[in-house]
Amino acid sequence: MDKLDKIIREPIDINRLPNLIDEYFPEYWKEYENEHDSLVEQRNNLLNNLSKLGKVLFSENKEQEKFLNMISNVDFDINLLPYKSLTRYIANIGYKGIDIDEIDDFYTDPNISNYYCNIKEYTFDIKENVKNILYDIHEVVEILKAMSEKPKVIVLDEPTSSLTEIEVKQLFKNIRKLKEGGIAFIYISHHLSEIFEIADTVTVLRDGMKVASSAVRDIDEEFIVSNMVGRNIENIYGRRDESELVGDVLFEAKNLSSEGVFKDVSFYIREGEIVGFSGLVGAGRTEVARAIFGVDALSGGEMFLGGRKLSYKNCGEAVKQGVAYMTEDRKKLGLYLTFDIRKNLAANRLKQFTRGIMLDEAKLNAASDESVKNFGVVTPSIQQIVGNLSGGNQQKVLLAAWVGIEPRLLIVDEPTRGVDVGAKCDIYVLLRRLAKELKCAIMMVSSDLPEILGLSDRIYVMKNGGIVGELAGDEASEHSVIKLAAGS
Repeated sequence: MDKLDKIIREPIDINRLPNLIDEYFPEYWKEYENEHDSLVEQRNNLLNNLSKLGKVLFSENKEQEKFLNMISNVDFDINLLPYKSLTRYIANIGYKGIDIDEIDDFYTDPNISNYYCNIKEYTFDIKENVKNILYDIHEVVEILKAMSEKPKVIVLDEPTSSLTEIEVKQLFKNIRKLKEGGIAFIYISHHLSEIFEIADTVTVLRDGMKVASSAVRDIDEEFIVSNMVGRNIENIYGRRDESELVGDVLFEAKNLSSEGVFKDVSFYIREGEIVGFSGLVGAGRTEVARAIFGVDALSGGEMFLGGRKLSYKNCGEAVKQGVAYMTEDRKKLGLYLTFDIRKNLAANRLKQFTRGIMLDEAKLNAASDESVKNFGVVTPSIQQIVGNLSGGNQQKVLLAAWVGIEPRLLIVDEPTRGVDVGAKCDIYVLLRRLAKELKCAIMMVSSDLPEILGLSDRIYVMKNGGIVGELAGDEASEHSVIKLAAGS
């Protein structure tokens, strides 16, 4: 790995970067070949990482070189090198030339002490390897790394997609501090409340074109939404009709535990009910969801679906018993990005579309056409490669795939992460429709507090691996949720 470390640390000619990756890639792949799905994917991931890692980029075009080194970027699609410690990752990037033997100096160097104080605001060990930390923390690390670069311009692309309200406030505090020091920000976000809290001016893009621009103080949320989607939207979360009554308890969890992760988690969800799970990063929400779906093992507790005790050891058995889980990370864990829409829709119920060992193309095409229509997937064809779709349409395909198994319990983890406001509206409508028509129980894990408040019939708040409160949806507020999530 010496050669790889060398090209990470030394100045990189951005125009030769792809050739450098191909030259050193075989050695890199040999060490990590069991950790990744394909050679091509890993090459692309490494190329993506080195593009971000190369703070000291150079080019024969000096204007290009000057421009590159003035800008630091936080990209929503995060691919950190899995076997690098956070300390080495940040040190190699923010402070070039630090050797692994000099890591202790990283903590005491007065030039970075203020930066390290920012790190300590977050609850993770920076000596830990990237592969051992939660996905949510990857985004925090990227944000902190970008701030450490001290550029003239910082581009933040969906920086708060997995952050809680408290962590967002800390980020905004750092942004304001950097603005006072002369740093400019390009802030890309689908969270409209953030625009009004942190931005000075706003530009709205739709279909690759600029459609509106204004000082933030002169506009309201309706102005942005209507320009983004091209139509007026009164309430993006929708409303439950007074005639839509929830049914009896459909899913119940009793004292679910996973040693060292969460303990004695008990809750219930009624037929046709959407129940939100809120809390800070690391509270245990996703871990509970994964355990219910059979991804991770439970050390104790019982689960009941429709009055029948659930018992399974893996995801496949969970699916057969009517449990579906839409993951928070659609690109790595949810979709086959190189497959077309049809194959993604069939992946978790392949037997429905086979005759013997042959795929029934006509049946698959008909079912795919129906799903694309019902879920509003914008695509030129059902044979479109999923990786070429927008984030919102990818999310709709993932949701359609899991609804295809006709689940009794549907778990959606960060259902609108990384999608625009138009797609959000569509997904909210879909979730409400599914709760009503399928009469299933929906467990929604989300870090988007307005989403939790706007869509949930009831809300459970988690902290330190346990449920610390339950709130009725129509009585909950940002203050009451945050008080439970962050209280002592």
